[in-house]
Amino acid sequence: MRRREFEDLVEKALQEIPEQFLDKIGDLAILVEDWPERELLLELGMNPDEETLFGLFSPGMPIFNATSDWDALPSRIQIFRGPIEEVCDTDAEIAEEVRLTVLHEIGHYFGLTEEQVEHL
Repeated sequence: MRRREFEDLVEKALQEIPEQFLDKIGDLAILVEDWPERELLLELGMNPDEETLFGLFSPGMPIFNATSDWDALPSRIQIFRGPIEEVCDTDAEIAEEVRLTVLHEIGHYFGLTEEQVEHL
């Protein structure tokens, strides 16, 4: 699947989020990445040779700027294209996995635990 088509699937998944929640995600950055870095998987306690990662929510982090004021980097969601495409056999399966992954990571943005997200 072409990258632009994959990105369109992410956009389509975002359109499924009810407006009252969509209004609250403000400066949340949603990025499509090809693959998670090996080091990231290790930091997450995953075995890069046996486990894969479809998406990741990372809360914003404060940064120090030149004016000595604290700013915050926006929270972000990364959607990893390579692993999703690798496990899916059809474009329809890719679309469904992208939808589930986006919704899953949005759940984490709103503070839901892994168990709560899976339940929903």
